[in-house]
Amino acid sequence: MTRLVKMRFTNDCSIASVAMVTRIPYSRVLKVAKQRGFKPNGKYGMDVAQLLYDLGYEFDMRVYSRLRTRRPIPVKQPFIASVPSVNNRGGYHAIVVEAGRVLDSSNKKQVSYARFMRTRRHMYFGFRKDE
Repeated sequence: MTRLVKMRFTNDCSIASVAMVTRIPYSRVLKVAKQRGFKPNGKYGMDVAQLLYDLGYEFDMRVYSRLRTRRPIPVKQPFIASVPSVNNRGGYHAIVVEAGRVLDSSNKKQVSYARFMRTRRHMYFGFRKDE
């Protein structure tokens, strides 16, 4: 089972999510993010795809839209999903989904699995380590 990693800043949900799914220490993922220009408590977070790439992971990104009839859930779990934020209107938030549960790194209001399943549009990030 994946271990929950909590956010340390207001904009580091992607860093915490990548640390959870890769089992790389948060401090190492944060160091890589800072090398890419991440500013703690800044206006923007860090791109999940860029972090996975910089850490040596191959990934695929899929967009789910309610207009489709089937939900394209990645086969490999856990996975990262980017969903509309429940705390910052108009913003997005990275969460980890595994075995019918959501691991949300937020220290504020959190996304439930039921809310994740009702979301009209979000992105999935499946990943694997480069050989």
